[in-house]
Amino acid sequence: MNKIDKALDVFWIGYVLTSAIWIKAVFHAAARDYYVWKLRSLRGQTRKEVEVSYRAMWHATCAQVALANNK
Repeated sequence: MNKIDKALDVFWIGYVLTSAIWIKAVFHAAARDYYVWKLRSLRGQTRKEVEVSYRAMWHATCAQVALANNK
């Protein structure tokens, strides 16, 4: 392989990884917004109350995963 092929490989690997990160971020934000909207419509909470409960749920889930991985 010459230098151009190696450079193209590095470019495409970076492009794919960056795209995957952006796609994950978009889907995560969409899921969060849907969750917030659903709770607001069901419970009649303010957006701030829902965001606080969502953040607490997210941190609890992360803590459970971390504990499971440490066993």
